[in-house]
Amino acid sequence: MNYIVAKWSNEQTAGNSGYGLQVYNSDGDLAFDSGLYNNNGGIGIIAFAAQQTLSGYGSFGITSRMSTNTTKYYSMNGSYATGNDSIFFGLEFNKSTSTANGSGGEGVYWLSYFTSYTMSGGTFGTFSSYLSNFTPRFIAEGGSV
Repeated sequence: MNYIVAKWSNEQTAGNSGYGLQVYNSDGDLAFDSGLYNNNGGIGIIAFAAQQTLSGYGSFGITSRMSTNTTKYYSMNGSYATGNDSIFFGLEFNKSTSTANGSGGEGVYWLSYFTSYTMSGGTFGTFSSYLSNFTPRFIAEGGSV
């Protein structure tokens, strides 16, 4: 599996048939049945970052790091980038182990910035604002159910 598709929900409807977990959608259709897997499937959420808890500085600051493990699955909801690099909301995968100048080293980080371009007295300048995560983020791993 290269990626998963997940959707945030305010409520969960689950039943236990005695041999595993069954999850039904709002129409009453069976959406997931753990009894269909023989310890070789499923996915588990292993960590969660609530809204506004990751600073947005990416690997420039450890307060944006979601994990040091780059092999897990990370939610990408709300990700966005422009072609001119002036707006970016998403994840940064950093393989560098360097922690110089307060950077966080290897891991996966929430990177979110908006760059403004200014002109003052004939001088061109830029100013970047870093934004914390505006939606919750999760980390998941494949496994058995």
